[in-house]
Amino acid sequence: MQFVSFLRLLSVTVRIYSIFNAANLEITLEPGPPFSGNLVMHVRYFQGSKYPKELADLRRQTFVDETKFLPLDDAMDAWDESGVHICVFDSQDVLLGATHVLLAEESDFGKWTWIPDSQLKCAILSRRTAVAAKSRNRGIFQLLLYLGMRWGRMRGRKLVLGFLEDSDPPVKKLLQCEAITGVPLRQVSGADGHQYHLVPTWGDVQLMAQRSYSALPRSIRDWVRYHVMPEELTETVRERIFRFYENPWLAKTLRRELSRNEYGRAIANLHQYVRWTTRLLAQMTGQTADPELRAHFMDHLSGEIDHERMLEADLRGIGWDVEWVMNGMAPDPDILNFMSVQQSLVAFERDPVLFLMVPLVAEGLSAFLDKEFIAALEECATSWGIANPRSVTKFLRSHIHTDGGDDGHWAAVQGMIAGRIRDEAHHQRALAIIDAVAQSMNRAWSNYVAVPDFAAIRDVDSGLASGITSPGSPVKDVGEHQRGHNRRI
Repeated sequence: MQFVSFLRLLSVTVRIYSIFNAANLEITLEPGPPFSGNLVMHVRYFQGSKYPKELADLRRQTFVDETKFLPLDDAMDAWDESGVHICVFDSQDVLLGATHVLLAEESDFGKWTWIPDSQLKCAILSRRTAVAAKSRNRGIFQLLLYLGMRWGRMRGRKLVLGFLEDSDPPVKKLLQCEAITGVPLRQVSGADGHQYHLVPTWGDVQLMAQRSYSALPRSIRDWVRYHVMPEELTETVRERIFRFYENPWLAKTLRRELSRNEYGRAIANLHQYVRWTTRLLAQMTGQTADPELRAHFMDHLSGEIDHERMLEADLRGIGWDVEWVMNGMAPDPDILNFMSVQQSLVAFERDPVLFLMVPLVAEGLSAFLDKEFIAALEECATSWGIANPRSVTKFLRSHIHTDGGDDGHWAAVQGMIAGRIRDEAHHQRALAIIDAVAQSMNRAWSNYVAVPDFAAIRDVDSGLASGITSPGSPVKDVGEHQRGHNRRI
């Protein structure tokens, strides 16, 4: 479905801030089943104790007055101070529904089940999902559950835990979560003397996300595809990028300690896959039916022509054997993993949307680098005796410029994702590709500084190797000597 025709079905206004800082999402849904009249829903995230005062009223109406599950004084409890409250409001800021999710080890789940907190760190706890009576059967309940699973997934959690009444509650039918065997039931005294048991349950976050997504009305599913999914993909990449920026290769560069061969290993491995970029893009262009996406690939291709030549010039400038890099060098195993992923997406899966995840990560890694990084890298190059450091940093300097910014390659890739993810299963595969690429890159760049660079042990004044030192003045390690070397420079 093209974007313009989609807007005839669904009018959407979105205000998105970082989901890791509790995003606010605004949804506008036009008339159509299952909605009667205009329905405007605002999805808001409240951290812990900052929940809205209306939440207590909703809980009392649902869990005290209607179901008798909670005594009046237990509608809100101490655990509401943790985690996040995901709330749906209408256009008049009336609370329609809410759910509470928190990290399982920060809850009382272990107390009631005797499961140690150390075993709960892979899970979230989902609790007290409530929808106002007049707003039921509109998909709000399913949307809340889906957003809760998403919150856990974005924090690396694999499982969802909960307590369900030992009858047949709607959430049990929807998610088909399983009882945890071998742990005690929890006896609860609710309102008006109502006695019942809660069963500890568990489920896979990814599976629960798929089941709750599949139960959404079509219009809300489309909103999720056009806005929630692209935002999660982008924020996941951002989080992986900032994790990458703690990489030891980058840390050494910013400390002005990177050696010539540590830099050489990095750009030589870049050459291993950059030289294939135009051919992969050309092949994907030829098998992409979507005209807008095909045009994007063609534009990207035109901007990547001969970029390997810049790498060859940089390598030649630092004295590396360019012929070997071009014709004899095998890539680092983690770079080969990355190359295998993108080549598989082109040649085997032939999925242009999933292929977008590769540049979303790879170009994102350079899109957020800044002038400080380039200045540090050029200082390192000066310490290797390079008279003109700009002459050996052409590739990285150019990609910080072209990949970053509002009109860079990274932003262009982001703009292509909205509405092209088919469903939650497709979305989860995209997330898996993001992780596969990011993990391979992070490991590879760590590998480049994992071995000592003996060529860096050099006396800058005499030009003689200082690997043999006089007694009483040993070089403790290459890193220490390189730091002293850089300080002298």
